[in-house]
Amino acid sequence: MAEKITKIVEIEIDVKSGELKILDAELNKIIGKKAKLNDQQKAENETTSAAIGLIDKFTGGLASSAQGWFKMGKSAVTALTGIKAGLISTGIGALVVGLGLIVAYWDDITSFLGFANDEQEDLNKQTDLYNAKLRTSAENLNTLSATNKKRILDEAEANGEAIDNLEVEIRYLQELSEA
Repeated sequence: MAEKITKIVEIEIDVKSGELKILDAELNKIIGKKAKLNDQQKAENETTSAAIGLIDKFTGGLASSAQGWFKMGKSAVTALTGIKAGLISTGIGALVVGLGLIVAYWDDITSFLGFANDEQEDLNKQTDLYNAKLRTSAENLNTLSATNKKRILDEAEANGEAIDNLEVEIRYLQELSEA
């Protein structure tokens, strides 16, 4: 949204000296520049609309909907600002808005006043202790896992040797029974 600037200018003009004609010419130049800017803005709007149309073809209308949501968001902010101002103008509204601000900035207020520092420090200490216990548990679990892995591999190797021995005995017994 364009920002409007309004200025009141007081000018003393000597009509006989031709200053009025010069002022009129300058105003016509300004009006001409404004018309050119309006034309440029229209051309840019057309280009933007064409670009959004092309993007819509590829995205199935996503660009137009995003543009609409953006415009709606700006309108909502403007409307809510007006509602907030209207609420503040009433006594109960000012109380409600003030209470809402206190709730919204409660953490900042308590940390600024120093109320939350002791509780936060206690919470940080407890968190550090908990994290240290977790690290110790993880280290113990890794050690236990490595030990179990080695034991399982040793047992598998021993079982493999026992199976090999049994297979040799079975073959020997089969040879004896065939002979």
